[in-house]
This record gives sequence, structure tokens and C-alpha cells, in this order.
Amino acid sequence: MATADLSSPSTLLSPIRLSWLGNTVVWLVCALILGTATWFWALRECGGDLDQVPGATRDDVFNDNIAWHLAEGGGFRLGFSAWDWLVPYRRAGDGVDREWVFQARVDGPTTSRAPLFPVLLSGSYRLWGRRWDVVRVIQIGALTTGLATLLVWAGRQFGSRWLPIVGAATLAADSGVLGAAGQIMSEGTATLGMAAVLVAFAIATQRTSMARWGLAGVLTGLASLTQNTLAGWLALALPGLFSVVIVRMILRRPVGPLIRHATVYCLALAAVSAPWWMRNCRRTGALEPFGCASRIGMVGGYCDGCLEQGGNLYLPAVLEVERQMRKEPGFLELELPRREHRQGLESGRRAMDWAASHVAELPWLATMKGLTHLGLRNQTQPWVVLANAALVGGAIIGCWLARKNLGGWILLATVLSVLTTMLTWSDDGRLAIPIRPFWHIAAAVTVVEFWGWVGRARWNDRKAK
Repeated sequence: MATADLSSPSTLLSPIRLSWLGNTVVWLVCALILGTATWFWALRECGGDLDQVPGATRDDVFNDNIAWHLAEGGGFRLGFSAWDWLVPYRRAGDGVDREWVFQARVDGPTTSRAPLFPVLLSGSYRLWGRRWDVVRVIQIGALTTGLATLLVWAGRQFGSRWLPIVGAATLAADSGVLGAAGQIMSEGTATLGMAAVLVAFAIATQRTSMARWGLAGVLTGLASLTQNTLAGWLALALPGLFSVVIVRMILRRPVGPLIRHATVYCLALAAVSAPWWMRNCRRTGALEPFGCASRIGMVGGYCDGCLEQGGNLYLPAVLEVERQMRKEPGFLELELPRREHRQGLESGRRAMDWAASHVAELPWLATMKGLTHLGLRNQTQPWVVLANAALVGGAIIGCWLARKNLGGWILLATVLSVLTTMLTWSDDGRLAIPIRPFWHIAAAVTVVEFWGWVGRARWNDRKAK
């Protein structure tokens, strides 16, 4: 294996080539660390039973329901009254309150969920039956493999065999990221999707070509189909991309290559995502390409309850809008996507009314949402806040040190994720899970560079003597 020369200040942040055996050894070490930790956190997340019936959150029940209908050939829809689907919930004896599942009256095609995770989940149901232990084991394996590969790749980019191991060690303590493997939710898939996107961007900017930007567009499209939150980032990122083009034109800088690459990227993204976006618009009868889930939840992000909860989504406000809408004449006769659209409009209206009457509280509310997103607020243990503060601080320094490499993209993705949360709502930091592995990578850059600086200082002292 190649060794880093600590006498050179730039060695730790320049690409190196490890032997095939060296890469394999580092990958195996990372996989062992992450696999053990992921198994532990996944078991903890599902109460020690990998085959636990969904119900710990509302989202896992919705994912299970959509996947079941897909596996049964019913299409991308919700339907809580199907007896065969309800059987495991009726038999569950783990103490989780699932009474709302039996009371829900939802039936029809839906736009409230991104499609990729339910589709993958339905594939598991078709192959192995409706076994959640199989799903969780697959997620543990996929998350371990994906994150270990990402760390080894980052180590090659930053020129350090130690960076992947440091990153794996800190990630092993991150229950939010690794615990996602124990949930029947999209966070694990979204984490892998975000990893693929940022790696593709880093490669495309280092060795630019039409094909690489096209691949980045395809991967961005797939990532946007894993979570509606990631799709929302596009609404912030794409105007920024066009702004860069305009600014360069005003400054009389060359824009030809930038326009060509941006066009290829956008076309590739649209080729993957546009069919789903058009489906949502057609179903709702309105311009709702990303679905209605975010709009429906807006009242939960702008209300007294959200303010009292430190920026976290206040679900009772969302459910209250749904109850009131169901009482309106003709509402229940509408197809489900159109009801979702109507409910989203009413939720947005109430959120705007609340914001207009609480202008003074908006900056503090947005700040609390951002801090919670970063893990610096709403944590039950003070040491968790301190650990997150160290992680975020180390990541910021690492992004600066590696600003010409992956660091710039990590910083951009973090800014987009924080802005999206500040404009909508937080969920105890859950929406930050897809980007958190990159904070660990950037923090590992800081640790490795600091250790290298200490080593260089000692080396110079020895030389001076």
C-alpha cells in the first residue's frame, strides 16, 4: 500500500492509489465496523425483533400498505380496509398503538409518497412474502455495503487510508443513519441515493464530460423518487444553476460548456423523473409534480404546536385539517389524489394565515427547525447535542479543507437540506439522515488532517534536532 508522506502539507488531501488488496482490506474493516453497528442499531430500532410489524411511525404503515397493493397487482394506491393486509396488525402484540390503522378510511391512488421505496419493498414481498425481517436484513446489508464503498472511495479522493476507518468509527455511533435499516421507511434508500448523487457530481466536476453529467442527472432523478424531501431540494437547486449561467453571462465568462452540461443533466433528470411528475399532476388535476405530502404537512410546520415543539412537525394540526375537510360536502366523493390536493391547499392557507399573524416568531421558528435538523436541539441527552456539535463543526472545517474536492458538494447539499427544513418543518433530524454520512466524511478529513499536522510538526522537530 502507498504511504502518506507527512512532510508534505497537501498529501492528505490529494488522490492516491492503493493496491487492490489494500482497498479490499480497508473496505472489509469498514464493512465490519458498520455492519456490526447497523445490526445493533436496527435491532434497537425495532425492539429486538427484526420481523416487528410496522407501526412505530405513520410512514412505515403507509409504505407497507402501498407495497402490499403493488405486490397484489393493485397499483400505487392506499387501501387500509383490505382484510388480508390488516391481519398482521390485528395479531401484533408488541404494545405499539396501531388503533388509528383500523380507523383510517383511505382508499385510492395516492401522491403522498415517493415511489421508489414502496416499489422496492413490493419486490421483496413478491420474492419472499411479506416478511419484514427479510426487508430489514436486506436494508442492513445494502446500507453497510453502500456506506463502506462510499468511505473507501472518499479515502482515495482525499489521499488517506485512515479516513475511511475514522469515518466508519464515527458513523458507527450515529443511530439516526444506521438505525434507518431497522425501519420500513425510505431513509436508508435515500441515504444510498444521496451518496450516489454527490459522488457522481464530484466525478463529473473533476473529469467533466457529457456522459458523466448525464449519469449525475439520472442518479439525481432516482434520488428524487426516494423521498419527496430530496425532490424539494431540486426546487431550490435548479434556479441556482440557472442563476450561475446568468451571472457568468453578465460577467462575460465562457458559458458554452456549462450550458451544454447543465442541459444534459436536466434532460437526464427529466427522463427519469418526468413520468412520475406528470402522473401526479394528472391525478391531482393541478401542478403537483412532487405530490401533496409536503403541502399537506405545512400547517404542522406553522402553528402554535410546532413553535412549542421547537420546530418539529405538529401532527395533530395536520390531522385536524383532514377531519374538517372530510366534513365538507362532496369532499369524500373526490378521488383520493384530488382530496390530497384540496387538503394541501387548505393546509397551506392555514400555515400562511398563522405566519402572517406571527411574523415576529418566524425567524426564531426557522432557526429552531435548522438547529433541530443539525441535531443541535430537541435531543433528550445533552451529550448527543455535544456530539452533533462536534460532528457539524468538524464537517464545516473538513468541507473547507476539501473545498476543491467533494467538500464543496457536501456543503452545498447541507445548505439545501437546512434551507428546505427551515422553510417547512423538522422531524427530530430525520430529514437530515441522507446527508449525515457526508458530515462524517468531512469530519474525518478534519481529524486526519489534524493528525497529519501533528505528525508533520513532530517530524520537523526531529529534523531540526
